[in-house]
Amino acid sequence: MLTKNLDKKKVLLGLSGGVDSAAAALLLKGQGFEVTGYYFDILGDKKDYAEVDRLAGQLGIDLIKEDVSDIFSEIVIDNFCREYISGHTPNPCIICNPSVKFKKLIENADRIGAYHIATGHYCRIKDGHIQMASNLSKDQSYMLYRLTEDTIERLIFPLGDVLSKDDIRSLAKDYNLENAEKKDSLEICFVNENDNYADYLE
Repeated sequence: MLTKNLDKKKVLLGLSGGVDSAAAALLLKGQGFEVTGYYFDILGDKKDYAEVDRLAGQLGIDLIKEDVSDIFSEIVIDNFCREYISGHTPNPCIICNPSVKFKKLIENADRIGAYHIATGHYCRIKDGHIQMASNLSKDQSYMLYRLTEDTIERLIFPLGDVLSKDDIRSLAKDYNLENAEKKDSLEICFVNENDNYADYLE
C-alpha cells in the first residue's frame, strides 16, 4: 500500500500491556486519533493475550495480536546468545527495534490503512531526528538510533514531553485501568525474571 493512501488520523500503537503504552493510547485518543493496538507475541506462548485483550477493551480500541516468535528468535535471541558467548554485552532492544518491532508496526499499519505508528517510549522527534525525552530519567532515545527516516516520518511518541512517571500512573488511574500500578519492566523481555543470563544461555 502506498503511504499517500494511508489515513493520517489513524495510528497503530505498540501495546505491551504496561502502563506506558496504555497511557500513550489515552493521549492519542485525546488528540483525536483513531487508535488500534498491536501486541507482539515474541515467545509464541499466548500467555498475555487475555490481559492485553482486557486492556484494549478498557481503552476502547481495536487490537491486533501477532505471533512474531520465529523472526524474533532468529534476529534477536540468536544474536543475544552469540554476542554473550563471544564475550560481548548485547543490547537486544537496539537489534529488535528496527528489525522486528518497528518493521512489524509499519507492515501492519500499512495493512489497516494507518499512516502513523506509535509506542510508549520516552523520547521525542524533532526535525526528523530522534531526540531525548523531557523526562531524562526515563529517556529511551538511545534504543532507537537505528530507525530509518521513513519510519521516523510516521512515528509518534505521545510520552515524549511527559515529565513524570507519576503523571502516567495518574492518567491510568483516572480511567480506572487495571494496570495503573503495574511495575516497570527492567529486565530483558525474553528472559524470565527468575533466571540469570548464564542459565538462559545454557
